[in-house]
Amino acid sequence: MKKVTVKIASDVSESTRAYIADGFRDLFGAECEFSFDDSVIGGFVASYDGTVWDESIRTQLEKMKKSIEGGVN
Repeated sequence: MKKVTVKIASDVSESTRAYIADGFRDLFGAECEFSFDDSVIGGFVASYDGTVWDESIRTQLEKMKKSIEGGVN
């Protein structure tokens, strides 16, 4: 069985990990393998079958910064 690998901060609660795992299990029928990475300051970075979902706060802030720097059209 394929696994979803998920990087999260070490202080993420068990209930949040369960919520993430349930979501990926429902989506792909795959179990999650969590690793702790304190450079992930919130959210998660997951990969499955060659696809990466970066839902980390850091990435969201970087996208917002680029949008602001790009100006309003």
